[in-house]
Amino acid sequence: MFPNVYSKTLILGLLVILVFSFACRSDSNNETNKSATAPTTDKDVVEVLNQDPGGSGSYTFKPNKFTFDKGQTVTFKMSAETEYHTFTVDKLKIDEDINADEIINFKVTFNETGTFELYCIVHKANGMVGEIVVK
Repeated sequence: MFPNVYSKTLILGLLVILVFSFACRSDSNNETNKSATAPTTDKDVVEVLNQDPGGSGSYTFKPNKFTFDKGQTVTFKMSAETEYHTFTVDKLKIDEDINADEIINFKVTFNETGTFELYCIVHKANGMVGEIVVK
């Protein structure tokens, strides 16, 4: 009699765990699409390719120079070729990372004017730098 009660309790417990596992799991698309709203104009979407031509040792953002207006909100659509990269601008508190063959979207509102250094944390020493100018 006791083994039958324990078996039913064990099965019920496993079912509860299974239900919570499915309810709590995260959708992997949420990780790569960090922006849920669509921009209003084409100038508000900026595509950036993190280039690392296989084995060449040449790393770059394409493009690597950007100009925006103060108060402008931009959605960056960033992709990476074959390696992990970051899109980092310390003074603007931007620090996005991306894995190989991934595309991510993230929004930035530029509230401060000036010229800001853009770099990849991993490949800065290899020349993967750029510039953001906010007028």
